[in-house]
Amino acid sequence: MNRRRARWGAALLALATAAAALTLIVTGCTDVERVGRLEPKDLKESSGLAASRRNPGVFYTHNDSGGDATIFAVREDGSLAARFRLGVPNTDWEDVATDDTGNLYVADTGNNQGERKSVAVHRVREPALPAHTGGGKGKENDGEKLDVDRTWHPRFDKSPPDCEALFIHRGHAYLISKVKSGPPVMFRFPLAAEDDPAAQRVGELPLDRPVTAADLSADGKRLAVLTRGQLALFDVNNDPTTAATGRAPPRRFRLPGTQIEGVTFTPDGRVLMSAESREVYRLKE
Repeated sequence: MNRRRARWGAALLALATAAAALTLIVTGCTDVERVGRLEPKDLKESSGLAASRRNPGVFYTHNDSGGDATIFAVREDGSLAARFRLGVPNTDWEDVATDDTGNLYVADTGNNQGERKSVAVHRVREPALPAHTGGGKGKENDGEKLDVDRTWHPRFDKSPPDCEALFIHRGHAYLISKVKSGPPVMFRFPLAAEDDPAAQRVGELPLDRPVTAADLSADGKRLAVLTRGQLALFDVNNDPTTAATGRAPPRRFRLPGTQIEGVTFTPDGRVLMSAESREVYRLKE
């Protein structure tokens, strides 16, 4: 009996050791760490993420297509600082971005089925958060309205591509297409143009997975492009076109299996990501 127990004990120990090793393999196979979870219960599918240039420690996100036309201001741990309503519909919001002149942009540029004849990029002034939301578990507001002061409807050679990535740099809005096969395409249009500007085709990125978000660091030196299961970082030195013209090879980082749809740079240059399931991740560099 004692020998049988010893054998069973040894077998159980071996199984436990194997399970522990497997856990290490699973949890250690990515280049990110989980740092929080988005708190708002009405944030059903986080899509898009942008660091505030006006409110330190605050990030903006929103729901995916068909959700409320609401921008959520959250902190890195996912706690809610405030929420804001936009006076435009959320047809298929896919990304959000900020610039260095105090503006916030929303990309209503999703076109999964190819049925949309027109897409839009909206601009509002970045809000100043109430003083009580600056730290800790600030009380959320009840949805102050932000007025859209400009909307662009970029024109493409054919029907608008499905684009889930937006960033702003030196007077241009950049969009990256999401394709099921083949390399994604980078487009841009000038913000000083008319409301229906032509989208210039910049080039193809050296990626082979669907692009779900992008962001440019505040100093313009690094471009982060989020794809399914992978993050690509390009050293672009204030010229994002180098990523789509073969002049800036990417560094690639592994991501968890969950659907990550938002990426941004923090003010100190770290990379932060959000998943549709509301987890917040930070890149380990």
